[in-house]
Amino acid sequence: MGARSLLALSVLVSAVMCIAGYFHNADYYLRRTDVDMPGDSHFTALFFSDLHIDPLFDRDKALRILHDADSVRPDFIFFGGDLSDEHDSLMTLEGYDKIFRDIAGKARVGAFAVDGNHEAYMERSGSDPHGWLRRNGWIVLEDSTACTELACITGRIDHQVAHVRGVERLPLDFIAPAKDSRVPWIVLDHQPRGLDSLDTRKPDFALSGHTHDGQFFPGTVIINWVWKIACGFGELDGIKWLVTSGVHSWGPPVRVGSDAEMWILDFK
Repeated sequence: MGARSLLALSVLVSAVMCIAGYFHNADYYLRRTDVDMPGDSHFTALFFSDLHIDPLFDRDKALRILHDADSVRPDFIFFGGDLSDEHDSLMTLEGYDKIFRDIAGKARVGAFAVDGNHEAYMERSGSDPHGWLRRNGWIVLEDSTACTELACITGRIDHQVAHVRGVERLPLDFIAPAKDSRVPWIVLDHQPRGLDSLDTRKPDFALSGHTHDGQFFPGTVIINWVWKIACGFGELDGIKWLVTSGVHSWGPPVRVGSDAEMWILDFK
């Protein structure tokens, strides 16, 4: 009788957590902070990651991202990877292509994206998430750098994507901005593992996703043993780093003990 009661209690607690976690994941927090930068550049960026579009994804969340991007009208929009867990043709059929074109169109300077480990899985299955993003107005950076009058943005190929393609990630020195560049240098890298070997100028700031901050218990505890920065601001290899918990979830659309979020970053 005691075992049955314990099982019933466990099922009840799990059900309550799943229900509460589902509603908690349905929206996201819009967070805002200042980021100190060298030089005279002043600009605003909208940063989100880990969308994980799938059959359980709520389209209203994508529309809210569009609404917030329209309200902020940032100079840059940065997407940190893990776009979708369904084929790009299905995303188009469901109308996400127009939403993503509209989101990209809200950036005054440009919308930049990198791949995540789930892009490796989708690419292996025949999908083309990188091409889909490019067709819809996004600049996808894979071990490459784009410089603008406000900042230089370097996007790293994800470790898993590099593995699936059978290639090595390029040394960061090889894709760094010119030494005489006077604008801030920002690195986008899906997984917050830190920098590769670097002998020249260091980036001024780096952005990652991937961790989901553990998403739900007990992952929310274990994640802090796996990553030096599981969520929020910190420092890796002497670089100021922001790791976002992601705007959505992977697997069950549930969050318990972690938050979905998107960031407005005021670089000053």
